Parts: sequence; structure tokens; C-alpha cells
Amino acid sequence: MRWGRRSGTVLFGLLLLPLVVSSICWLSTGWLPQGDEGWIALRIHDVFSAHPPLQGMRSTSGITNSGVWAHHPGPIEFYLLAVPYAATGFHPAGLVLGCLLLAAGMVATALWHGRLAGGRTGVAMVVIAVAGCELLLGPFLVLPWNPWPAVLGFIALMVVSWRILLGHRAALPCFVAVGSVVVQANLALIPMVLPLFIVMCAVGMLRWRRERGTVWPLPGWRPRGRPPIWRRPGVLAIVLTLALWLPALVELFVVTPNNASQVWALALDTLGSPLRLVATVVLVAGCCWCAWPIDSTVRISPRSALRWVSGLVGLGLALSVAASGATRVLYLVMALGAIILAGVAWCDTWVRSLPAQRVPPVAWAALGLLVALLIGPAGPMHNRFVGGETSDSKLARQPVEEAVRQLRAAGVHGGAVVVHCDAGRALVSFCPAVVARLAADGYAPYFDTYWPKREDDAYRRIDRAPADAVAVTIRDDHSPLVTMPSGRG
Repeated sequence: MRWGRRSGTVLFGLLLLPLVVSSICWLSTGWLPQGDEGWIALRIHDVFSAHPPLQGMRSTSGITNSGVWAHHPGPIEFYLLAVPYAATGFHPAGLVLGCLLLAAGMVATALWHGRLAGGRTGVAMVVIAVAGCELLLGPFLVLPWNPWPAVLGFIALMVVSWRILLGHRAALPCFVAVGSVVVQANLALIPMVLPLFIVMCAVGMLRWRRERGTVWPLPGWRPRGRPPIWRRPGVLAIVLTLALWLPALVELFVVTPNNASQVWALALDTLGSPLRLVATVVLVAGCCWCAWPIDSTVRISPRSALRWVSGLVGLGLALSVAASGATRVLYLVMALGAIILAGVAWCDTWVRSLPAQRVPPVAWAALGLLVALLIGPAGPMHNRFVGGETSDSKLARQPVEEAVRQLRAAGVHGGAVVVHCDAGRALVSFCPAVVARLAADGYAPYFDTYWPKREDDAYRRIDRAPADAVAVTIRDDHSPLVTMPSGRG
């Protein structure tokens, strides 16, 4: 089998099949967004409202760093999932479908650029990394919790970076797009990708200076026969950067304190000791130095380029653990695919000997079906983790359905609804599930949360609710109580 369009389609289908099976499993069990996923569903719904989201999900910085209330870097996930969610009438299936499409896009990107960078070996490495993620995390890769889109996105980011180090400028727009999705997902990803980003920027500037005789962004020498400005990879990358970070840029001027100041405060608090500050300076200087041997190589080999990328990612993972401590090692799950790909890159001899060229497409399809069945209902991680997520959804469904039933029984089919919550599960799980459902059904929910700042939801706080708003009280015993205001009902 030649590694052409036909084999690429077969491999893409092979890797997509487990994700499709996982999506069907979630929908067949009646999954609905609750907890953090409930707040994410609400933000996705608000994309088409008068208050589109300008900030990412709230982080746990207020717990780990006193007085710092940072959000995750950006809200791009909300905008990417908005169309599928709206197309299904804001049904939970739209969220799963949107996550499936996003995951499929990352897999396709990794396969395509892996083929262009490393040929058959590059594709095989991507297949191993993606299949490893699906085997261990498969059911979660199609859920909207903000860390999950970064898992496959990290693989795509490494592969696109691989192409750029090889001098393939056409990959620049894709690097910006994938990198933005990954970085905006979670604050913990910033130190993981920081060494890679520093070296990529340094290499780009060195190559610009070598080819044009000037520093970026000065144009310098302009060779003849250049494509129109709208087709140049660098220009497209800049436009994409502005578009993907536009909400976060707007937030700088409309929210006080803005998220950039909070992230900066978090960084300073994390690097508070002189030793850590010195280590950070040494790291930045070392990454910049690494750009020199890469740029000085007239023609870097695909094998060396990928090992450079893998080594920089490994350095970023070590930096992340050093910065956040052993208690945050769990965050490395977002880099699971990157870890697998990096390991394969450094032990690639056996990959190069794989007899994949002699395997017919039917055999790949059969293998894909087998993997899908293993990852679906009988996967090694399915019963342990998916069971808990399914149980949480079932527990949240009762107060959600009961609240909507009582509202409709009282003749309330829209308008303002104030949601009060007791502490415990009602606050962290049931409340966001009810709020997301009310917004999807056309109500205007108002609520309070444990987050002390009001940057991104001030207009939804209870003190902004109109006087004639209906009240819904959510309790841990799964029995919501609807209270009509005086003079109504």
C-alpha cells in the first residue's frame, strides 16, 4: 500500500472510528454537561449573545496562589464549538459532535503534516501517538472539558513544528492555529510549550535575518516572483493570530483587572524565589542558544528536527513539574500524546522497520474496528473513569429535568430565572447543569458562584436579575423548588 491519498483516508478513518464510538457511547448513556462542563456549555451558548465570552475558563489559581484569580489564556474553544452546539438546538449532542469534529481536525492535521515532514515514518509515529491517547483517554477526547482538546492538539503542534524546523514555511498558519488552541486551553500548558515556542521564534528570526539581511519584521531584500500578500504564510499567520486571540485582546481593555495582569501575577508568585528566577533566565537564554545550531544547519534531517522538537517538549514538561510541584503532575495528562510521540521519536528504529506498506486497507479497517470496540465499552480506562462521568450526569439530570418541569407547569416558558444553590454537589455540579439547560431552553438564568470576581459574568449575577424573576432553589437532595415572585403566577 502506497502512502497516498487512499492510505491516508484509511488511516484517518482508523483513528477516527474510536472517537466516533466514544461519542455514541456518551450520547447513548444520556450525557449532559454538569460541573465545569456546564459552565463551558453556558459560555458556548453565549457566543451568539450580546455578551460573547472574552475569557477562558476559570483556573484554580485562587486556591494555589492567594489573591490571584487568573482565567485560562483564552476562550477559543467556546467559539469553535458554538456552531455545532447551535446547529443542534443547544442539545448536549452538539457539544459532543463539536468535540468530535475538533478532535478529527487535530488528527487530520497531524497525519497530513507528519506525511509531509517524515513520509511513511512520520505517519506511523502520528498513528502510534494518537492511538495511544485513544487507548488510554479515548472516551474523554470527545468531551468539552477544556484540557481534553489539547491532548490531540499537542500532537498536531509537535508535528507542525517539525515541518517548520525543516524549513516548510507553508506550515506557519497551521502552527499558529493549532498553537492557539493548545495554549488557550489551560494555564498549565504554557510552561510545557514555552521552550518550543522560544526556539521556534528564535529560529524564525535568525532565518529572516540570514535570508533578508535585516531583523524581523523589517522587509529587507525583496526577491522577485513573490506571491501576493494574501498568500504569504507569514501574513496569514499574523492574521490568524489576531483572529484567534481577538477576544483575549478585547478583554485587555474592557475587564478590570484583565486576565493578562492576573496571569503575570501568577507567574511572579510562582517564580518568587531568586533560584527560580535565575533558572528561568538560564532557560530562556539556553533556548535562544539552541536556535543557533538549528539555523546553522544547512539542511537539517527530518529525524534530527523531530528530536529537537521532542527534546524541547521534554524540557517544557520538566519545567512544568518544577514550576507547579509534584501535586500538579496530573496536568501532564494533557501532554500524553506529546510524551508518546517524543518517546517514539527517540526510539524510532523499530518504527522505520514497520511493514505498513504491505498491509492492505481492509486489514487497517479491521484493526480500526477492533481498537474502537476495545476503547469503547470495554476499554481499559472506560469502566473506571467513564462510569464516574456517567454517574455524575445521571445525578444531575434529575434536578435539571425537575426544574424545567416545574417551570413549565407554572406557565413559565422563558424570561429571567434566579438559580439559588446549596453548598456541596448542588453548587459544583447541579447548578451549572441547570443553568446550562435553562439557557439552552431560552431562559435567562441568574446565579452566584464561589468565584469572587465578576469579570465575565457580572450581568448574570443574582443582584442583576429583574424583580419579577422566578426563583429556582437547587438542593443536594435532587429536589429543586420553584418559587414564583409576588404578584406573578
